[in-house]
Amino acid sequence: MLHGSPLGRGGRCLESAWCSRSLACAGMLLLTCVAACGDSGDGSAAEARISNAEIVTKVLIEGVQGGDTSIIRQYVGDDYIQHGSLAPDGRGGLLAFAVLADRIAYDVHRTLADGEYVALHSTYTFPDGSRSAVFDVFRLEAGLLVEHWDAVQAIPEDEDPTSHGMTDGATEVTDLDATEKNRALVQGFVQVVMEGGETTRAPEFLSADQFVQHDPNIEDGLAGFQAYMNGLADEGYAMKIQRSPIVVAQGNFVLVGSEGTAGAVNDQQYAIFYDLFREEGGRIVEHWDVVPPAPDPAMLPHLNGYF
Repeated sequence: MLHGSPLGRGGRCLESAWCSRSLACAGMLLLTCVAACGDSGDGSAAEARISNAEIVTKVLIEGVQGGDTSIIRQYVGDDYIQHGSLAPDGRGGLLAFAVLADRIAYDVHRTLADGEYVALHSTYTFPDGSRSAVFDVFRLEAGLLVEHWDAVQAIPEDEDPTSHGMTDGATEVTDLDATEKNRALVQGFVQVVMEGGETTRAPEFLSADQFVQHDPNIEDGLAGFQAYMNGLADEGYAMKIQRSPIVVAQGNFVLVGSEGTAGAVNDQQYAIFYDLFREEGGRIVEHWDVVPPAPDPAMLPHLNGYF
């Protein structure tokens, strides 16, 4: 939610030739492949029960990246609901995407499991060498993937390797007994500061002396966040969270998927914000985000919308 404004370097995904081709044409191409790829399968997890997080990782790495369509047939429901930006609807759509996209490399940095939801924070490396930071969220029922959301944003080519990158940082999930407390802390921040616009109350949620920022446009610390928000207002820009239908929490990590508006004050456009927060000592101490550039539901290879 803290990135992607006209002041920053967001929106570069569409400058990549591969990314432009995939987003503009993948829907048409993949839809023609669904029937050819087939959609048969027993619809059940025949192996010994494994965790939801293990199922999701298996489908992504062995199924989609590795092109093993038997994994997709085994662990993805026939009526799989797709909200993501690259693949068509249904198990058949994911099978077609796996056939065409098996040269994409997936590097998973963080995995969160929260009941029927599993969220992944990854780097995708495309065939042309360009990289994107990606959040994937899956919903499972009875060991089958039944729904998926994602957010994709290009990693700047000039990302400073000596500074904070868009996907590096802490990875260990800890403080499992504090999951609900941390969920409430993050939801409070989103509702009060990002929905309500009360930026002066940010110190109630963000650590004053330890706030690591992975958004390439914002400086570390509470002061960096406040300076960024004030800079937007000074330049006549604004961003507004309207609702946050996705919240996945595990221990010290909470991921929030939101939709709202962003842009010039007199020309607000539809926007999507995915934000991952790490908590410690009752405050938010680290933040990552993915803000897809210029999201347009009409460009999706399905009719389900982003949420």
